[in-house]
Amino acid sequence: MSEDDLRRLYRAMRSTIEWAIPILEAEVADRLYQSNEEWRDHLRVHRKAGQPCPRCGEEIHAQVRKLAAHLVANGVGRGDRVALAMRNYPEWVVGYWATLSLGAACVGMNAWWTSPEMEYALDDSHPKVLIVDDERLERVSHVLEAVRVRVPHPLHVVTVRTDRDMPANAVRWSDVMAQADPGSLPAATIDPDDDATIFYTSGTTGKPKGAVNTHRNIVSNIWNALCAQARASLRRGEQPP
Repeated sequence: MSEDDLRRLYRAMRSTIEWAIPILEAEVADRLYQSNEEWRDHLRVHRKAGQPCPRCGEEIHAQVRKLAAHLVANGVGRGDRVALAMRNYPEWVVGYWATLSLGAACVGMNAWWTSPEMEYALDDSHPKVLIVDDERLERVSHVLEAVRVRVPHPLHVVTVRTDRDMPANAVRWSDVMAQADPGSLPAATIDPDDDATIFYTSGTTGKPKGAVNTHRNIVSNIWNALCAQARASLRRGEQPP
């Protein structure tokens, strides 16, 4: 890369970083959620049989608001944890955004985990709510009461895409979504350095460790990717997007 290219790269990255600083001081849920709100019309997919797609931006926003209200009603707030144990369903995304919008941390549980591994993570992370699909519910249902004895607060369960018998203190996802849309997210105070996610290591050499990311970490990662994209464009002799 020539000296001139390096100067152009420096100017582009400096401009991007200076523009990004206010965003780095915001929380993930607020900034990206608002961005999605502005672009929700662009997120719509083709309509089928004259009905809106249930996964378009507007529908997802309503689901996030409903779930966030339900989480608050069950004691979730800033600094608390919500565990997500399911395969890659759209409900996972809704659960993630609803959790972060309250200042709580999302505990992502590996969908391949066995019952003892799920029990360990619940004991370790102490979530107030577990959002779980049918397969994971089958694995964890017989240890839930034992976990509840050990965690310092009631463990509420939201079941996703299951017809099996419900555990105690549980509600079906469909019942949460049947509630009226509150129209806005619950009020929340979130600091950029608050915990946002907890994902566990593989545990190859011992017990899995919960790796924590803050809101600042996640937003910084997004901007790192944008800077890398700008650098790649400059190296090709193109104007950065």
